[in-house]
Amino acid sequence: MVVAGLPVGAALQWPRQADLAFARSRTIELIHQNMPVDAVRDDLDTLVLNADLLEAVLSNP
Repeated sequence: MVVAGLPVGAALQWPRQADLAFARSRTIELIHQNMPVDAVRDDLDTLVLNADLLEAVLSNP
């Protein structure tokens, strides 16, 4: 009997922590390579916040 492509009684193979850490670091590396940033801007005079988002952030430590 096969359930979702696995034979009954088959053990699932969970990734090792080192594999997960490598995948995370590789993902971040790919994002940095493919997301161009011209410059970080710190000259904004006004910061606009969504009230609902701000409330959610402040109420959840």
